[in-house]
Amino acid sequence: MGTTRLAWGGVALALLVGCGESVTGPSDPASPDPEPPPAHPCTRLRKALMDDFPAAVADAELALVVDEPTVVEIREDRGADGTTDGCLVYLYTAAGFRTLTADDEDNDLIPDRMHHVYEHDEVGNPILYRSDSDGDQEFECYGGSVYDEQGNTISSWRDDDHDGVIDLMGYATFDDDGNRLSQWHDEDGDGLADDLTTFTYDEHGHRLWTYSDFDVDGTIDHQSLNVWNDQGLRVEHLIEELVDSALVVTEHHRMSYDEQGRETSWEVDYDGDGLADARSTVAYAGALQTTAIDFEADGLADNLEYAVYGFFGDRKQPLRIETDDYADGGIDQVRTWERDEAGRTLVFEMDHDGDGEVSFRQTYLRVP
Repeated sequence: MGTTRLAWGGVALALLVGCGESVTGPSDPASPDPEPPPAHPCTRLRKALMDDFPAAVADAELALVVDEPTVVEIREDRGADGTTDGCLVYLYTAAGFRTLTADDEDNDLIPDRMHHVYEHDEVGNPILYRSDSDGDQEFECYGGSVYDEQGNTISSWRDDDHDGVIDLMGYATFDDDGNRLSQWHDEDGDGLADDLTTFTYDEHGHRLWTYSDFDVDGTIDHQSLNVWNDQGLRVEHLIEELVDSALVVTEHHRMSYDEQGRETSWEVDYDGDGLADARSTVAYAGALQTTAIDFEADGLADNLEYAVYGFFGDRKQPLRIETDDYADGGIDQVRTWERDEAGRTLVFEMDHDGDGEVSFRQTYLRVP
């Protein structure tokens, strides 16, 4: 059997390309059995990556122990002409944790971007990772994270050019309920914070205030407030920014809900005059959800969206979304999802211009 190997980062990728032998059947010794068709390019890429990253496996015996999707291949057909134009491959450890993401945009069996988590802790949190973001087949960015006993990320680091010098450190603190209390970054490696953000919460754990000091000079540069109703739904979101040494309101969002807790309207005031500058309304009819967006708050819809949702356990997932970009009665874009009984995507299709023809398709191959 012939073997082709693709070099990636100094490591060869082994690809099986056929056996080159004929098997003669006893019933017709003169007619050799046909050779099996070649594997799909995305499958060939996945198997090659599995050979070169043996800690990453994705097969029928995969036992998922965390809430991760079981996608191993996404085949992208950008013209919906039946030809695969690109592949996105996920690989998992034997414990079920995603360890490798590879994106081959041009279907040449060489990843254009890769993200490799090469060490997890005992509960599956990624500890160390490396990335190739420019397709030069070299891992140029390395990073890692440290977690507390509750699984919150309390520190992280990144070496952008793999020169052994940490380019960015991040830190965070949490309360006993897992609410983030503060976060800051050290961008120059001097051990001092270069920015600082702090958070406050109500007795139910809802985030109230967020305060940001972008240059750690003791002055708040940005702050926001969330207001919650008795049902735990956010009804207001206020943003203030430092302008000429004073904090001024730059956005004020207001939301309303029906008795089932579904959002029915949203509006935003951008200039603090108390009047809405944009607004949207949502109407429900069974599985159909219709959203009308009024970009100028003049009482006329400028954009309409018709969405049909399915419910899979306690999850709500879109099945079909039609968009009327100008609210003129025509459909300008259609997106559809074919899902399995668990709500996971099997096929995603898009009609970019509303002409009734599929112009983009993604097919998801999952672990059996």
